[in-house]
Amino acid sequence: MAEPMTPEERALLAGELSLGLLSGAERLAAEQLRAEDPVFAAEVDAWDQRFAGLYAEITPIAPTQRVWSAVEQRLPPIAANDPGPALTGGAGGWKWATAGFAAIAATLALMLVTQPEPIAPPPVVVAEAPEPLPPEPLPTETLVAQLNDGEGASMLAMRLDPQGGVLRVRATAIPAGAGEPELWVIPEGGAPTSLGLIARDGESEVRLAADTGRLLADGATLALTLEPADGAPHAAPTGDILGTARITLL
Repeated sequence: MAEPMTPEERALLAGELSLGLLSGAERLAAEQLRAEDPVFAAEVDAWDQRFAGLYAEITPIAPTQRVWSAVEQRLPPIAANDPGPALTGGAGGWKWATAGFAAIAATLALMLVTQPEPIAPPPVVVAEAPEPLPPEPLPTETLVAQLNDGEGASMLAMRLDPQGGVLRVRATAIPAGAGEPELWVIPEGGAPTSLGLIARDGESEVRLAADTGRLLADGATLALTLEPADGAPHAAPTGDILGTARITLL
């Protein structure tokens, strides 16, 4: 790491490395820090243990017809003599809370199973090795969600400290289309409420009003659509659902 990081930045970087959200030079730098810094390595291990508990809470649910249609549109044409795999699905409609759970579980499991082993640091001989500092405490009461498209590809990750009221979003691969990305939260049994527009690429910070922030809770659903830039935040979504995710309290 070229510049010193705050404890909060280190904890966030450890969580992103554990989730598999880093790539390229960022991933290499974080892996090197994990190999050379036992304190940072302990933070990553702690995140790994926390994320491992997500799988037991996710119930596989068949995607709706809207999701299957989106997948079919992205597949290459199939020759007439090639029967290919048949795509089937349930009834359409805005089933916000279930559209992407099966894809989310499979993707998170693949990330953790395929995460590379840390690079072993070279041996260092010292006269008196100082005792390593204890790991800094991880942020508590943190809400996270990873939102994937119908094919299981990651589009964005969300992190919220409920005490701070600032929603941090890292966009990775939001599909192109007319309109701007707008995030929505759907509480259990409630209607979608806009969290505002976010950047199509990179990081965004959204400062939430108190009444909106209370809707972001464990078990609520995060959703993404493309909406007109004018008039945001909108009263209700008008665009197609690009993906959904369950919000989890860590």
